[in-house]
Amino acid sequence: MYSMKTLVLCLLVCVTVCGTIRKPKPVVILKCCKNNEYLPLSGDNKCVQNDSSSWHIDIFNGRKGHFEMHTSLPEHWIIKEGMIPKCAKPKKLFFKSRSSIPFLNGSIYSVEYGKLLHPDQICIDYNAFLVCLNEPHNLIKKCCGENAIFSETNGTCRNFNDQSYKIDVGQNWTLGAGFPICTENKLHVVVGELHKSKIFDNGSLLVDNKIILSAGNFCLEHVLEHTGRSASVITCPEHLPPQPQPSRPQNETDLRFTIYPIGLAISVIFLAATLAAGALMPASHHVLHWRCQTNHVTCLLLGDVLLCVTHLSGRIDFWPCFMIGYQRIAARIAGNGKANELVRRGPGNGGVKLIVVPGHKGIAAQIAGNGKADEFVRR
Repeated sequence: MYSMKTLVLCLLVCVTVCGTIRKPKPVVILKCCKNNEYLPLSGDNKCVQNDSSSWHIDIFNGRKGHFEMHTSLPEHWIIKEGMIPKCAKPKKLFFKSRSSIPFLNGSIYSVEYGKLLHPDQICIDYNAFLVCLNEPHNLIKKCCGENAIFSETNGTCRNFNDQSYKIDVGQNWTLGAGFPICTENKLHVVVGELHKSKIFDNGSLLVDNKIILSAGNFCLEHVLEHTGRSASVITCPEHLPPQPQPSRPQNETDLRFTIYPIGLAISVIFLAATLAAGALMPASHHVLHWRCQTNHVTCLLLGDVLLCVTHLSGRIDFWPCFMIGYQRIAARIAGNGKANELVRRGPGNGGVKLIVVPGHKGIAAQIAGNGKADEFVRR
């Protein structure tokens, strides 16, 4: 009797073990390209020559409850090369960041669309797969789906159940879920706010009247670090227009822009010495020529100082640059002498009148009352 119970128990164990190690049923899996080709992450769906035919794909094992890295496809998968699912325009999805979860039975769950895709709807490749979706044409994605918002600091979504933070895209659009796929493992970036953007009929988005993002290259979401009633626009760096690269300043490469400030500094020194020498000769202070020369040298000194500053400072802000240029031009005009009349009183003749004739590069000093030129100074 005891041996009979033992035999029955052994049979039950054998049946259980055999059921556990039973091989899964074969399933036909379509590969989009041939073994020596792959489907590129960006661009159209044309296959590209590939030197390596090794797989690196995480497949979820439902029995064990975790992902398993596969460097080769499961044995029960029957691969048919160069087969694409039959539909007008297959959608390209990616295994990256586990936005799509493949199972051992050949099906794939798309987190972006919230759908379980059967093997006859898809073809897989090394990094991406094509699927036939009945996707609405008026679809706009909410990055984190329902009851979640985006954390820019962590670069992930966080649970946030607040009905006041719903995203309103209007009655003409369907709100889906999912992020745009960024190449080269780049992080998503926040580029603007929805209330400052405009959605066009083709699904593209104009952000702050500066950036145009095509349909599918952006998603909308509230950001945890600066939550507001308006959602933010999130996209990939490669979808943004290239930033202009600042050209290397010429004064870093051209020897002339090193010699110019040195020459100007030497000129300032000699101009200052000229003014100092004139100030040490009081006997000439009453001479008209000395006054004209002092005015001209002072303005020239100021202009050279300002020009020297602009050469030495390199790149400066707009307003300091504007003020320096304005003062230099003012000094130049003052040095040229545009005054109409200057009267200097002198003993015995009632005064000397300085006349500047418009259109002539000369200054005449005329004795008042007799019309005889006393002095003529040419510049």
